[in-house]
Amino acid sequence: MVGAASVGIGLTTVPQAVASETCTSTTGARVCFETYGDHFFVYDTSEDGHRAAVKYYWDGSGGNYYCEKTDGAGGTPKDCNRDLPENVRVYFRADVCEGPCNREGAVVRTSAWDDALNVN
Repeated sequence: MVGAASVGIGLTTVPQAVASETCTSTTGARVCFETYGDHFFVYDTSEDGHRAAVKYYWDGSGGNYYCEKTDGAGGTPKDCNRDLPENVRVYFRADVCEGPCNREGAVVRTSAWDDALNVN
């Protein structure tokens, strides 16, 4: 029989990366950041006609960035798959907006800032 004898030849076990998720929320929006893969998940948690969004930046980014869920409450979250630098601290918050969140005065409610070390 062949098979079992070939298992140990030159094979090494590499541990799988583990995703770490950090979340923050305010009435009407919940945002989770998954460090492995650089994903923000934006949940619209209220049928109020407003947009749910994540506002984020990282050390050295030089500005703020947004990703919005525009299709209303319920359903699946908006998956904002980003390509962020590795080994930087990412700061983010959940926003509820009247129209596009990057517009002056559009933010209706916001959560506190949260952060996570992006290590993927």
